[in-house]
Amino acid sequence: MILERTSIILVDDHQMIMDGLERIIQELPGFEVLASYHNPIEALEKVPLLKPDILIADLEMPQMNGLEMVGLLKRSTPQLTTLLLTMHLDYTMAQKAMKMGVNGYILKNLDKSELQVALLQLKKGKNYFSAEVTEVLSTKSNALERSMSSKRGLLTKKEMEVLRLIQSLILPNKLQRSFVLRFLPLNHTEVPS
Repeated sequence: MILERTSIILVDDHQMIMDGLERIIQELPGFEVLASYHNPIEALEKVPLLKPDILIADLEMPQMNGLEMVGLLKRSTPQLTTLLLTMHLDYTMAQKAMKMGVNGYILKNLDKSELQVALLQLKKGKNYFSAEVTEVLSTKSNALERSMSSKRGLLTKKEMEVLRLIQSLILPNKLQRSFVLRFLPLNHTEVPS
C-alpha cells in the first residue's frame, strides 16, 4: 500500500528556521518538504508550478511579507493551503490573514508539537490558529462588542453604515449578520443583508 504524501513548500528568510521546520516535518509520517525558498519572490514563481499541498511561510521577510505573498498566490492557486509563522503576535496582521483566507497562523516560539498538530489539521482540510492568536482575536472582538453595546439604540443611520463596514473588515462572514443585529436599536426597521 502506497501512502499518499502531503507536500509542503517552506518560505523563510532564515536558514536555521527552515532547517528546523524540515526536521519537524520529517518526523511526521505522510508529509514531505518539496522545496524551500529564502526569497518570497522566487517562491511566487515556483509554487504554482510545483503545486504543493501546503505552503508554510514566514510573516516577516525583507523582500515581501508572507501575507502579501500568500495574497498573490491565492489568486493563481486558490486551493493552496497556507500556514503563516511569526515571531510577533499582531492583531491587525492576524485579522488580515483570516480575511485573506489563510488556513493557519501560529507563533514561532511554540513547541514543535503545535506545528505538527497544525499540519495534521490542515491536511484534514481544517483551519488552525494557535491558542494565543485565537485569544487575541477574541479579546479584540469582545472589546469592540462592549464598546458598541454602550451605544445600543443610539446609532444614527451613518453610524450604522460605519458599524457594518467595521464588522465586515474584522469578523468572519458567518458572524457578521449576528454581530450587526445585536446592535440595532429596538425600533430600527432596516435589517442588514
